Amino acid sequence: MVADEERRAISDRTMAALAAAKRRGVALGGDRGAQLSRAARKAGREAQMARANDRAADLAPIIRDLQSSGITSLSSIAKALTERRVPTPRGSTDWSAV
Repeated sequence: MVADEERRAISDRTMAALAAAKRRGVALGGDRGAQLSRAARKAGREAQMARANDRAADLAPIIRDLQSSGITSLSSIAKALTERRVPTPRGSTDWSAV
């Protein structure tokens, strides 16, 4: 019963704060209608490709070393990268064969 009352109090405070922000003219959440220009989209794609290519260049010597030692399947390479604690593109160290 106490938890339910606390949930209601939190909800009331949140709704009051959002209403006050709306009265002040703050844009809250959702799509704000931003439209990226063609040039901005192209620049974003190029930046992503450059990061991916840099990452591939960093990993190439490690993967070549693994392959020269007889580790050739994707699952074996993923397991070896995990064992060596090589970070994935998202920062984890748990590689998968995908």
